Order: sequence, then C-alpha cells, then structure tokens
Amino acid sequence: MESSPTSGIRPVLATPAQLQEGVACLSRGGYFREASLEMALSILTESAARMSGVERVSIWALTDDQSELCCLRLFELSAQRHAGGECITASHYPAYFHALRSEACIVADDAARHPATAEFVGNYLARHRISAVLDTPIHIRGEFQGVLSLEQVATREPWNPAHRLFAHAVANLVTLAAWPADVFGGQPDLPVMLTPCMRPAAGMPWVKGPRREAPAWRLCITRHIAPAV
Repeated sequence: MESSPTSGIRPVLATPAQLQEGVACLSRGGYFREASLEMALSILTESAARMSGVERVSIWALTDDQSELCCLRLFELSAQRHAGGECITASHYPAYFHALRSEACIVADDAARHPATAEFVGNYLARHRISAVLDTPIHIRGEFQGVLSLEQVATREPWNPAHRLFAHAVANLVTLAAWPADVFGGQPDLPVMLTPCMRPAAGMPWVKGPRREAPAWRLCITRHIAPAV
C-alpha cells in the first residue's frame, strides 16, 4: 500500500445522525445476496469511508497460524482508490495484538501515544501519516478472525460513541459477508437493524474445512499477501 497523497481537502468526520443513517443504509444493502466476498469487502470499505468521512477504512484478516493480520481491502477517501496486501506481524506488535484479543475496540485519539498503537510510530503510522485509529475486532463463530480499521490521516478529531457504534455495525456486516449467519442454522448476536442482511451471499465460494465448511474469508489472504511490515 502507498501513502495517501497530500490533498487540499480535509475529510470531515460525519455527525452522529449521519453515522446512524449510514448504518441503516448499509444494513439494507442487497450486495450480500449478489456480490462475491471480495466485492462485498470493497463496497463496505468504500461506503464506510464515504459515510463516516474517515480517510482510510480497511479490513484485515488473521492468518491460520495467527501470526499476522493481512489487509484484504483498503479504501483511501482522498485518493479515491482501493488497495490491499499489507501485513503486520504479532511478534513485531505484541501490545496491539493483545489489545485486539482483550478489548471490544481500540480507540486511539492519538495513535502515537495510545498504548495499543504506539508500537507503530516508527513505521506504519509515519508511512501513512496516520494520526488517530479506531480498530474493531471481527469475530466469526465467536472467534477473533480480523479487524475493521478506521484511520484518520494528518489531522485528527476525537472518536465519539457514535463512531464506535458505526464501526461495530460495519464489523458485524463484515462478519455476515464472510460467514453467513444461517450456514449453521443460527444467528450471531447482532442489533435488530442488521437482520435484513442475514442471508448467504449467492456468489461467495466455500471450501471444506475442519468445521464442516470454511468461508472464502481466508482464501482472500493468499491473493493479497505482501511482505510483512
């Protein structure tokens, strides 16, 4: 991934009312029935960035050995582009990985000073000019499998509760895209507003795995893999 180019346009974070409207709009989307997993992730990252006003929105997946998080899809708002492929390793960023496993989300108003993200100061934060981070773990079948990341660039505004709820709702939608709820005859613990989306994505490929079937979530990692940070 490349850093976002300097732009004269500064993204302005959405208001709580705009974020609530954005969640409702996303939850009504029909792409879960029509699109492939990769297309659904592209739609979610771009839509989340445009609705929230956050410069960078990305979705990361945990590798099978749980040693890395790899970026499946990134949307950069100012540059209006999609990317992916960057990886971060647990051995290089132990505090960050520990926080993802033990906290509901990482709310770093100042990414350089927050205990969970300060490890990134010398490379990732500087390279992408990231100033504030809101990272929400993605759980599939109750297990930590990835991260939805919202990142402000160059300038920063404090994250408020509405941003956290928005990120949590989008992370739930990622779960639905990666592992449709009715595959095992059950439903995840999701807000009522998300229930219209609870059906399988018709174009999503599946592969046999240790738990009856495994979604194509992990297959995306191999197509986007890049040298670790």
